[in-house]
Amino acid sequence: ARGGGRGAEAQGAPQECIVCFEMPAGRRLMCRRAHVLCRTCAHGCVRELGQATMARLEASGGRLACPMGCGAPPFTTRELALVVDEDDLEALERARARLREARLVRDMNAQFEHRLKRALESGEDVEDSLVALTNAAAEAVTPKCPRCGTPWLDFDGCTALICPSAGCGCGFCAYCEADCGEDAHAHVATCGAGTFCDEAQFKAERRKLDKRRLRDLFRSRGVDAATAEVVLLRLGRGAEDCAEVLAQIPRAAF
Repeated sequence: ARGGGRGAEAQGAPQECIVCFEMPAGRRLMCRRAHVLCRTCAHGCVRELGQATMARLEASGGRLACPMGCGAPPFTTRELALVVDEDDLEALERARARLREARLVRDMNAQFEHRLKRALESGEDVEDSLVALTNAAAEAVTPKCPRCGTPWLDFDGCTALICPSAGCGCGFCAYCEADCGEDAHAHVATCGAGTFCDEAQFKAERRKLDKRRLRDLFRSRGVDAATAEVVLLRLGRGAEDCAEVLAQIPRAAF
């Protein structure tokens, strides 16, 4: 056995699986209280946890404990990796990521509610401030010419763009919106995904730019993470984008 009678190998006399009551053949899990899970049942338990509701993930912390409820420490990812398939482990890790995101959102909401209560007590117009900040954030992520500020929306696969505004003539990069004079081809050849890309590649590169701009905006205005989260949600940003932006924004001290 490994780790003092716990892990992927049984020790001593064979023991039956606590779920199917069969005698395990090959690798199996054993908790510190010496309860055994055969490989098939271990697969099933991990798969079930990877598909669990948020309530169950919260209760378990996203970790697999012995089904006997014996109080033994949960199995580590390393122990599970010795027994279950990689696909099941990846599904479990995605579930854990959902749990982390849910906890982050809950924490941010609690902070914002606290800030809102304090602001109302002081007479601050929170909604007007949020509207102004949301408008500024929307402006920051709107694709636009770096020279004259004219918005652009059409993308045809070539990342060397010319400003659509009559009389401007700015050549700029669709990825980072750098002003490249009259022609951006030399620049885009070494920026982002290159001169030509598909829509998925283009959107991925633009998301990177958007996240940088949003972080810069929030930092420049001294916005705390709870307020920033509300703005990001109003902009329709997904959980992944929110988590990446908020990770670099300070939380308010209450």
